[in-house]
Amino acid sequence: MATLHRRLILTGAIGLAAAAASAQPAARFPERPVRMVVPFAPGGSTDIFARLVAAKMSEDLGQQIVVDNKPGAGGNIGAEAVARSAPDGYTLLVGTPGPLTISPNLMKSMPYDPARDLVGVGQIVNVQSVLVVNPATGIASVHELIDRARAQPGKLSYASPGLGSSPNLAMELFAAQAGIRIESIQYKSDSQALTDVMSGQVPIMIANIAGVLPHIRSGKLRALAVAGPRRSALLPDVPTVSEAGLAGYAVTGWAGLLAPAGTPSPVIEQLNRALNKALATPDVVAKIEQQSAEPAPVSPKAFDAFMADERARWAEVIKRTGISVE
Repeated sequence: MATLHRRLILTGAIGLAAAAASAQPAARFPERPVRMVVPFAPGGSTDIFARLVAAKMSEDLGQQIVVDNKPGAGGNIGAEAVARSAPDGYTLLVGTPGPLTISPNLMKSMPYDPARDLVGVGQIVNVQSVLVVNPATGIASVHELIDRARAQPGKLSYASPGLGSSPNLAMELFAAQAGIRIESIQYKSDSQALTDVMSGQVPIMIANIAGVLPHIRSGKLRALAVAGPRRSALLPDVPTVSEAGLAGYAVTGWAGLLAPAGTPSPVIEQLNRALNKALATPDVVAKIEQQSAEPAPVSPKAFDAFMADERARWAEVIKRTGISVE
């Protein structure tokens, strides 16, 4: 009987010890600097957004967040590096539509699967684009552009910074929804495409508002419509494409923060809180708005759902147009 009593006491002690251990808080995160990979060269808008939030998040988390630029292959090199990293919260990705929602549908094979290998921490920004034409075209509205394209099928062309780029697919979606055919002229960069539209070599393009706003204000370009779901505060008198006659059309650029799949949920939630706190800081908001963007704080779950919807939408556009990249 005494032996049984001792066993019961020992079992109870072990149980209490286990319960106490499980009640102990997990190891503090972060305990060392965090690496934030930007899959593009320094100085671009994605790099600017990353450095803005990294600085504020560092203050909140008590550890430095180091921005690491790993450009190449349209953002896929940096994205793959993060996808293959340890899922511990110490390696993060600032991702954009290209490597996360377009490339998986565009390329026949990829060394990583964004939907499987990465998980959302939160969205950083939405970036507005605008449909512009060279004023010499005489086209003054979305209706006039569609009418011209229908009257002269295949005669109009648009400039874009590469096959499968966001502007390329945004214009292809526009043409598909309008039931028109516009020839795609590919360039190696936004700046080259813009130069030829301004010179009249190519009449049309969709571009980031920040890159074309000075030329709209100077009269060298004419803004027909904002591509996103809402008007831009920078172009308040310019309607959205949907308002201008192509109901339901909406394309918005964006950037978000991601981690390797398998990263513990408490770590994801902590990073999300720090990110959203940074996005609510007045000086960060002001600097984001200077880039023709707007803060877009959301939960990790909402960001994952948003990316899934984006992948499905671009898959349909790519399938319809037959675009592919080896």
